[in-house]
Amino acid sequence: MRKPRWLSWAGIAVCTLYLALTVWLVLDAQTNSDPKSAYILMELPVMLQTAALDVIDMRAWLSGKTWMTVYLLVVPPTLAVLYAAGAMLGSVLEQ
Repeated sequence: MRKPRWLSWAGIAVCTLYLALTVWLVLDAQTNSDPKSAYILMELPVMLQTAALDVIDMRAWLSGKTWMTVYLLVVPPTLAVLYAAGAMLGSVLEQ
């Protein structure tokens, strides 16, 4: 079976790795009894994205939001960027 042209196995692999690490950190934060550790574990998967929002003065856009809202706003664009990066890497490696 031929894969569609728009499908990138490398992009899917990079996104899957990010999602697996995110799920692991969030589940670990939920089982952690120390509030500071739980906060750090919840922040790790979206830390770079929120830092990028801070650079362009949009960090206030996320202030006061729940973790669920932050994840719903930040993770989908992150997955799109990671898929594109994985697709580019995959196309370079195929040549």
